[in-house]
Amino acid sequence: MAALYTLPRTYLPENTFFSGTQQANINNRRNIMQVTTRITTEEYENFLKWAQKRGKRWKINKFCWVMVAAITVLILFAEVKSFNLEGLIAPCVLIFMTITPYFMPKYKARHFLKRNPQITQVQTLIIDESGIESSSESRQGKLNWSAFMGYSELSDIFILMTSTTTALLIPKKDLSFEQIKMIRKLISQAMITKY
Repeated sequence: MAALYTLPRTYLPENTFFSGTQQANINNRRNIMQVTTRITTEEYENFLKWAQKRGKRWKINKFCWVMVAAITVLILFAEVKSFNLEGLIAPCVLIFMTITPYFMPKYKARHFLKRNPQITQVQTLIIDESGIESSSESRQGKLNWSAFMGYSELSDIFILMTSTTTALLIPKKDLSFEQIKMIRKLISQAMITKY
């Protein structure tokens, strides 16, 4: 499936190609929407940030950040009277360790997309009442609406979860307002849980 993305690996099923009857069925359906799109690094980074914020580690990191900030401020106030460079090394290391997760999605997105260039290939999505068909240069496949266990809508992408670690990303940049409304309608009809 060309548009399936995982954390941190991608789901790569065997290539399945549309037969002539499948292509004829595509042409006979109502409310068909065909979109040609491509995932950008920024969109994939937003997906990683969204996934990161849903995890337990993010909540622990936020708590640690508050604690480290409070301790650092107390140490800095204590050091004002007697400046000691060695005393500032420990808070700086703690701050670095706490801030690192904020910058990781950008690094992970770039690194993952370099290793898996097929994710950024141009893909064609055919979206209708039965599900989403995806085809790109290297892969083709179809997911029915019942395959999705949850969804989320960010400012630039739709995230349709097929498992806790696998998702289909639909960028909004290539969609018209009517197409976005249609996708929202199809998601609500499929009664997919919102994350």
